[in-house]
Amino acid sequence: MKKLNFNIPFTGYSCHSFLSDFAAVHTYITEIIPTGISDKELGWYQEMYYFLFGTLSGCNSFLQNMEQSRNDPSEDIETVDFCMKFCGYAYDMVRHNMEDSLIESIDRGYPVIAKLKNAEFGPSRVLIGYDKDKIIVPACSNEQSPSPTAPIYEEIECLYIIRGIGQKERTLLDGFRNIEKSLKESIQYGVWTNSLEAFDYFGQNMNKIPFEEIKSRFETVKNIAWNFDRCHNFAETFRKRILPELTDSRLDEFCNQIDYWYKLSLEQQWQIIALHDCRDWNERRWDCLEAGMCTCIKWTMESLAKNDDEILKVIQKMIEVLENE
Repeated sequence: MKKLNFNIPFTGYSCHSFLSDFAAVHTYITEIIPTGISDKELGWYQEMYYFLFGTLSGCNSFLQNMEQSRNDPSEDIETVDFCMKFCGYAYDMVRHNMEDSLIESIDRGYPVIAKLKNAEFGPSRVLIGYDKDKIIVPACSNEQSPSPTAPIYEEIECLYIIRGIGQKERTLLDGFRNIEKSLKESIQYGVWTNSLEAFDYFGQNMNKIPFEEIKSRFETVKNIAWNFDRCHNFAETFRKRILPELTDSRLDEFCNQIDYWYKLSLEQQWQIIALHDCRDWNERRWDCLEAGMCTCIKWTMESLAKNDDEILKVIQKMIEVLENE
């Protein structure tokens, strides 16, 4: 039996996901925290890295559409590869002989991230030890929907094994380009603006469609608003600037602009959620009242789309600064 002394709390903003688990593993491996630091401060670092990696990989700029037809990139191998190379980690993706690979990694002092076949309790898990053929996971808390037990090897799709730390192969500029690409795709897909028709009450004769369809549309846009949480999962990267390269004084005003636009988005996303949660869905209301609620959704979506467009302009200016070094 061998178990690493891993006591990094997980962020409450996420279930066990690759980004959250990678942030915890990175906090552990880099040993940036002085001995004796409190779990609360350990959790702060993990959460800031969670925001950082999600933002620079472009995942925090992703936005689902009304048809839910776009796949969230958070667990994609492209995201894994960027995060690993951004931190300078040499790594392998292991699908066979997983037990031997886990033992070898733990013996070298490196936690392992497992991608699970079943994402009921989150799509990944941090593995910190072994006891014969049994896997040991951290007892740390705070994460959403924690699994009651450690996974067994048959439940694991693959392991991400960190082999060591070397030269970084991805830069802050690469991260900004990821954000630019992701924001452009969100704007191109028209997640907000192309969804306006779904809430054009009189234009789409919504008074003649089944009430269950109206409920479904409000439920969908509410869920999109939940996942839109740019104020935290994106803007915190530029508020706290845990990455030294982000403290470049040439980026100061741009960071302030990101803070401004996504503070607006915070109130607007919750406006959508409130419109759903604060009404009685047991019955249809009269036309003008239903139309008024739909109009509020339309105006809010337009504002959120504008904020993303403004952030795209800011990111493009930051790219220009770094490209002209």
